[in-house]
Amino acid sequence: RHFYSKPHLYNQGMFIPGYGPPLKAPAHHRPSPPSGKPKCKKYDSHVCLNILDCEGKPMIEVWLYYTNDEGEIGVGKTNSYGTFNFKVSGCITYITAYKKGYEVGYKEVELDGDKISAFIEMLPPCNFWLYVTDAETCCALVNTKVVYATKGVTAVATSDYYGEVCVHAKEGATLRAVAHSPRTLPAIMELDVKPDLCGWAHLSVPMLFDKSEKLKAVLNWCGDCDLDLMVLQFQSSSESCCRTSAEKSCPPLTYYCPTKTPINGGEMVVWGKSDTNYRYAIYVKFYSYAFYSAQARMAIYCDGGHTELITAPSEGLIESGFWLVGCIQNGDLKTFFEVNKVCEKEPDEHTCDYYYEHLKKP
Repeated sequence: RHFYSKPHLYNQGMFIPGYGPPLKAPAHHRPSPPSGKPKCKKYDSHVCLNILDCEGKPMIEVWLYYTNDEGEIGVGKTNSYGTFNFKVSGCITYITAYKKGYEVGYKEVELDGDKISAFIEMLPPCNFWLYVTDAETCCALVNTKVVYATKGVTAVATSDYYGEVCVHAKEGATLRAVAHSPRTLPAIMELDVKPDLCGWAHLSVPMLFDKSEKLKAVLNWCGDCDLDLMVLQFQSSSESCCRTSAEKSCPPLTYYCPTKTPINGGEMVVWGKSDTNYRYAIYVKFYSYAFYSAQARMAIYCDGGHTELITAPSEGLIESGFWLVGCIQNGDLKTFFEVNKVCEKEPDEHTCDYYYEHLKKP
């Protein structure tokens, strides 16, 4: 994986202890009045900066670096109350906060010549990798925003050139994440953080719906596990059955991403709009006990904005078989019936009726 040797800065000419002396920021990074706004006052502003941890507690002895309108760098530390007061001239000051054992914090503060209060939240260091890809092409998605939450931490991160995002995830806690960019749907993920089983997770992000699409089912999992997403399409007789998989797509379905390497742990089936009435069984074929620790996840998105997220069972006695996610009619998410069962026999045209009778609520 691509780990970074030192914290990233916003290239504002700011440096932290051990990475070089403070220098003047390059001219093209020096603050200037925002366009469309009146020029700010040029005399000193008084800034009261509060530094907090992710639990809202003040942090002492945090190194702070801030710029003035000349691009010069000021340096200071927070006091016993987690605050730092300073005077600075100009229209904007760029602030960097550093403390060993935490991610570098940043803040941009607009100055008005008066007293200003601001705060920076310091987050624990990232320790868990997400790999974000296009669900259709399997290619890395760059500059995709990922909003994530784990025990005591809520933050936003951005995928790099490799589609990788490093987040903080406490071992044993649940990690929830949503990945989104202007041309994609908000892709959802939820898993338990178990580094001994998997130190990273895959998140396939579907593109926005076009006029011919109505439903997208996306499979993701963790670790070195071989899974195959399949959809059985049928009507009333076995002659009408057709199975969509990596080998074949049955109209109006289209299969994407027939990949087999762990780094590309994602597959997708898209429902096109059709006048023919079909029923569908959505299921996954697995080949070893590794399936139960892979935290396989099926996210189903509809063009109306609704979403379903189903996680596979974490225990089972069947070494190789089929995970039946659920059944749906005509690609309408309102008709989705969750089964979430592991079985030895591959689903057929009778399977959905069987589980509907045995699992439906009275």
